[in-house]
Amino acid sequence: MRNLLIHSSIFEEELEHIPEGSNSQNLFRLMYRVHRMHSLYEDTPLDARRRALMESCCEVVREFYPRFKPTCDEKYFGVILED
Repeated sequence: MRNLLIHSSIFEEELEHIPEGSNSQNLFRLMYRVHRMHSLYEDTPLDARRRALMESCCEVVREFYPRFKPTCDEKYFGVILED
């Protein structure tokens, strides 16, 4: 139970750095939320998982919205999500 609470607090903190917005932004946020919940239990380092997930979610959203530029705290996530 303790691990679940720790993971929930990490997850909620991260979502504070991905604001709601347009349809494409909300899709990005939703994808991050769903995939991040599952990735919290992987053995790879937290920052590496977070960066890889941000980049893969961005790629998928761009399949539907080719000009998508996510709004997120790139410094917090340690990524630069280019156009």
